[in-house]
Amino acid sequence: MRGLPVEEREVLIVGGGVAGVEALIALADLGDDRLRVRLVANHPTFVLPPEQLGIPWGETPLSIDLARLCRAFGAEFALAEVTGVDAAAHEVHTTSGEALTYERLLLCPGARPRAPYGARTRTLGFGALPDVLAEAPSVSVAVVVPEGVSWTLPAYELALRCARRGRDVRVVTSERTVLEAFGSGVTDAVRALLERHGVVAHTGRAPAPGDRIEGLAGTVITLPLQDGPALEGLDADSRGFLRVDAKQAVRGAEHVWAAGDVTDGPVKQGGLAAQQAELAASEAVRSCGGRPPRGGPPAILRGKLTTNDGEELYLRRTLDGADDGRSLERPLWRPPSAICAWRLARWLDAHRDELRSSPLAPRLRTPV
Repeated sequence: MRGLPVEEREVLIVGGGVAGVEALIALADLGDDRLRVRLVANHPTFVLPPEQLGIPWGETPLSIDLARLCRAFGAEFALAEVTGVDAAAHEVHTTSGEALTYERLLLCPGARPRAPYGARTRTLGFGALPDVLAEAPSVSVAVVVPEGVSWTLPAYELALRCARRGRDVRVVTSERTVLEAFGSGVTDAVRALLERHGVVAHTGRAPAPGDRIEGLAGTVITLPLQDGPALEGLDADSRGFLRVDAKQAVRGAEHVWAAGDVTDGPVKQGGLAAQQAELAASEAVRSCGGRPPRGGPPAILRGKLTTNDGEELYLRRTLDGADDGRSLERPLWRPPSAICAWRLARWLDAHRDELRSSPLAPRLRTPV
């Protein structure tokens, strides 16, 4: 049931990543075209993070102009860096000094990546992945997962992409088991996949942040640590992540919700961010008199490992501890995208060919 008419309200979304875009689409779907939505981000384009891993192999990630995307869903776009929120005045503050007003606020700005081993090491998200990853098999590769990284799947995906016959490729991780977040139910399947492709996983032994790691292999890549954006005026933990309740409402701030890596949840991952954005958008619509379908916990962690020869392994686990995780070689969700963002994935699946050839998708110029 669609529910009662939604009151006309100004809704501001902060962030142009997976959570922000999922919230944008959810508000368009649930708001009966009565919400005046504006999205503000500190970057002009949206790129799916998993697609960036393919750059050394000549793959071009789909890149979507956020202003055009917003217009496609009847929203406005503003390019700005948000620094804080005055919840009492219903204002968002930016680095330019401009104050953006709102009646409902959804915060999805993500986290701030930090290089764990210093500027001399290659960290995913800081500069380009080296082309050598796709070249000579004699070059050894180590992908390092330091303690404190909650979403480790990109390390295994990158290692599998680097795998070649006769090549030394390893994952060095602080996890007790491979892909620990997915539970013991996936361990054997993941290890078997790695072994078939010549990837060795060393668990429970990542160097401590700040150590020198250059000698682990000819080419060493590390996953980043993450810090919260520490937005002024809002309740945050010691690392700057916003404290939210079970409905994604920011504690102590009326009509403010948050989703994705900016929140104090234990796992930072795009699929979870999308689920949180769906819940936050639904609650925002509900606060405007609408009656969207009720959802919420338990959150479901989903991930897909893909090799260069097309082999795929789908992983799934609920984060309430009710299961030990499961894995299958066939899709566990539809469409079988790398990030299971329900609304975004279906929209991309319907428009991908159009986006590839449209000005909506400018060529990516800033690699990982």
